Amino acid sequence: MRLAVPVGVTVVALFSVGAYLLGRPPDPAPLPEGAVRLSLRAMPPEWSLPGFPKGCPLAGLVPLRLMRGDESIYFEAADSAEQVPVVFPFGLTARLVADRAELVSPAGAVIAREGDVVSGFMGSSADNGDFILCFDAAADLHVTPASTGVP
Repeated sequence: MRLAVPVGVTVVALFSVGAYLLGRPPDPAPLPEGAVRLSLRAMPPEWSLPGFPKGCPLAGLVPLRLMRGDESIYFEAADSAEQVPVVFPFGLTARLVADRAELVSPAGAVIAREGDVVSGFMGSSADNGDFILCFDAAADLHVTPASTGVP
């Protein structure tokens, strides 16, 4: 009986630590040498229970063109050049590499570059007019590279 209590406490502690590590949000990708971090509107980190997918109400967004401001990136509707207020999930980042802005996944993969048009963004609209993006199994992004005239 004396051994059962410490073993039980150890099992609970290990389970708790494992659940925390598996459910924590992804860390943003490290900044490569020579790159400059750009500001990106993103949600704060959210913990989720491992094994339970996080869902969100999904609606499609018009194709968007990735643009660069002074020290940030923003998006315009590809067909009207109207700025669209987009908020990304935690972990995605923006950076400037060789004088061109990039949107980067937590794994370090470039999703889109300055001037590219991205279609397939999914998410939901917030009360303030922002579009909160959600990346899950339903998200199927398509990127049309910018023309050669874009820096």
